[in-house]
Amino acid sequence: MSWTRRPGLQSLTFWALLLTVAPLLIMTSGCGKKKEVDPYVYGSLRDVTRGNVESIGFLFEIDCPEFVYIDGNTGIVRDPKDPNLLEFLVATDLENRAPSWQGKLLGVQKFFSPTVYLMVRRVKDGMNVTEIDSCTNFVIPNFTDPKLEELSGFDLSKMPYNARRSQQSDMDDRIGMEFQTAGRVELLPDHEWKAPEGEVPEGEEAPTAPEVWYLVSADNPKALFKITNVTPSLEFGLKLLTAQGLPFVGGVKIVDVYPYKERRRVKVTGTVEIEFITYANRYLAP
Repeated sequence: MSWTRRPGLQSLTFWALLLTVAPLLIMTSGCGKKKEVDPYVYGSLRDVTRGNVESIGFLFEIDCPEFVYIDGNTGIVRDPKDPNLLEFLVATDLENRAPSWQGKLLGVQKFFSPTVYLMVRRVKDGMNVTEIDSCTNFVIPNFTDPKLEELSGFDLSKMPYNARRSQQSDMDDRIGMEFQTAGRVELLPDHEWKAPEGEVPEGEEAPTAPEVWYLVSADNPKALFKITNVTPSLEFGLKLLTAQGLPFVGGVKIVDVYPYKERRRVKVTGTVEIEFITYANRYLAP
């Protein structure tokens, strides 16, 4: 028996198979393309800094916060809806860039040492995204947890530089004393600076004493002490108090008290170290 070949049968079979397989090929080819996922996870300033939202690489997106204070590349920020929460945010050229970020979204990376802070990685305004270079030159203050119950209070106004000679012994007894006190901090010409010897070259200005930090009693401006342990962390706190017009409240240790004649000559009582500065219910440390 011989088979009778029907014209066009193979052609019809080919087209039927093609119509069946083509959609599968299209679907298969589409599966190879992965949809890009934004690594920045949105959250509030509180949720991001308190760990209430998670993100691979600790990348988050926040509404641009309110800047309370900026020094160099470091800023203290807060959410207007949560004004009691203060956090640190850093970025290259922050002082000049921050004003243009209001109303935009900030892509930030979270870091944990020496305390939690956020580094700006990008700025998003609608569909426009501006990448921000990593910031390396910034200061994040240190914090401490002082045992306040072990520190007594002391009024520095009792130790003016013009105190009588008969008070010298009592003042010397306070060397090494640690206590809490209130006052203010000021940048003043360094009383220990000595001008270089020799004449000033023609056309040049005579050198002047550099300014350093002093602690002044809240009640007696003649109770004046040079601060000797200024670190970048501590200076951030001292500048913060000055910029915001806030008094100094914190822990102090008396390092030295000058002799009677020296006190009256330089108009400075002695030297101190700052152990902590109280700010917004936290304690900034050197």
